[in-house]
Amino acid sequence: MTDTKKSADEKANTPKAAPEKNEDKSAEKTTTAGQQKTTTAKKTTVASKKPSASLRTSNTASSDRKRSKTAVFAFLLAILAVASAAGVYYWLTLAQQKLAQEIRTTLNNDTAQLKQQTEQMLSVQKNTFDKRLSEMFAQEKASYLEEMASLKQQVHILRQNQPSDWLLYEVEYLIRIAGRTLWLSHDTQAAISLLKDANKRLEELNNPQYLPLRKVIQQDIETLNLLPPTNKEQVILKLMALDSQLPQLPFAMVYIPESAEAENTFELSEDIGDWQENLRRSWNRFTKDFIKITTRKGNVKPLMEPKYQENLRHNVSLKIQMAKWAVTQENQSIYDQELAEIQSWMEQFFDMDQVVNQRFYQSIQLLKSELITVQLPTELDALKAVRALLDDKNIDHLVEPEDNTREAEIESLPNAIEESDLQPGEEEKPEPVVSSKDDQEAI
Repeated sequence: MTDTKKSADEKANTPKAAPEKNEDKSAEKTTTAGQQKTTTAKKTTVASKKPSASLRTSNTASSDRKRSKTAVFAFLLAILAVASAAGVYYWLTLAQQKLAQEIRTTLNNDTAQLKQQTEQMLSVQKNTFDKRLSEMFAQEKASYLEEMASLKQQVHILRQNQPSDWLLYEVEYLIRIAGRTLWLSHDTQAAISLLKDANKRLEELNNPQYLPLRKVIQQDIETLNLLPPTNKEQVILKLMALDSQLPQLPFAMVYIPESAEAENTFELSEDIGDWQENLRRSWNRFTKDFIKITTRKGNVKPLMEPKYQENLRHNVSLKIQMAKWAVTQENQSIYDQELAEIQSWMEQFFDMDQVVNQRFYQSIQLLKSELITVQLPTELDALKAVRALLDDKNIDHLVEPEDNTREAEIESLPNAIEESDLQPGEEEKPEPVVSSKDDQEAI
């Protein structure tokens, strides 16, 4: 039994032949697994019973055959795995090449399409830019030609004007200022002075053709002289002076009407028959200093309180201010109404027996007679006459014919600019003109 175990241990420990270099690791693992199974079976057989020598020989031969089949199977599996891996790699390589070709084709198509769209967009932008440039150039050209023609006309007129024409323009200026002074300031005297100055300028020219104009100027002067004089500044100054005198005006005190009873006489009669009357008179003379009853007709007016007196002065001052405003606005009705109310309050609340109140009342009465508004003429005939004369002189001046040489040069400028932008032998290429954010993104 001991010998059998030792032989089995020696067999188990006997080193196996080394596998060939070209075998796969999986075959080695399979062979080792088979050997382990065989060793386990041998140990089990030796433990149970002691086999014979022939049986051990057959078991060894069968075990070698099993190891050979396992190695072949493992080798076939290794070859199959390598072939599968090569096939998968080849298929992935073909698929990757096909995908790269499709991506390259799509990219080329997109690039060509984008290039075509960009060229179309640049062409549209260039046409639009050229159109706008042509329109702007046409506008600038028209404006320049118009300004040049106007300057030529003015230079021609100035060349033909005589030195005396400047005095005529000065006359027109003086008459225009006279009209503005008359309508804005309502100052007739200043307007008359300006018209007289204009007439003196025409006298200096000593030209008979200006006699009708001088006649019209003289008519305007006489028309203004016939207007009633207004002195609004003087009226306003007088009202301001009266306003400053208000604190000095005394108010009316207590008003007691006259007694309605006749004055009694206490003289005694010498007739004895009048003894009763003499007795009554003697009694009345004795009692008049003790008790006195007087009958009066009319209401007794009480004194005005100080606060109401101050309010009344302020109200009168306000009326004066309203009268001054009416003078500045040339409102005759409000002016007369305010002065009438001042006089009414003077008679009602102020002591008219006082000299200062009487003089104040008379000053208001004089101001009521002042005229603060006048119907002025709407226009001056002299202004229309001098302007008509100036227009006739300008029409008589003939404008010189325009020189078309400069205009031809201007018209040839666009062509010259386009030709100068191109080099010899070089074709015109559209330049990228981006006019919006969307166009920039598209490019």
